[in-house]
Amino acid sequence: MFKPCIKKLIGLEVLEKFEEVKREIALIPDVKLPSGKSISCHMVCRILAERTSLEFHDGYFEPFFEHSWLMCGRYIIDPYPIGVLDVPILLETEYRLPWRKMYRDEKLKITQTMEFKKDLRFLTQLMELRVSGE
Repeated sequence: MFKPCIKKLIGLEVLEKFEEVKREIALIPDVKLPSGKSISCHMVCRILAERTSLEFHDGYFEPFFEHSWLMCGRYIIDPYPIGVLDVPILLETEYRLPWRKMYRDEKLKITQTMEFKKDLRFLTQLMELRVSGE
């Protein structure tokens, strides 16, 4: 089977974290939130960061999309990439590749709202119930 050359460069620890993120994503329920909104990348990243010990980042996916992603060393693990069907994706940020410049860190107002915090708490509680029930 074909293996992208990046797979030869990535350490085992990063690959294991990537696989862990995949497993955790599968546990996130597809629900409407109390606000009536859908689950956002900001919520997904916060939940995954807590469950995998990765750090989440808020900011923009250039040029202007508010977005959140995870970092694992020099690698971006994006569990909810904009316009991509299969998730998560893992991106190398060195070797003069454009990815790191496409993900720009910045504080987002949306993640500070009471509505967001309430929806995140609801989703976090659902995840805890789902995991403890298995």
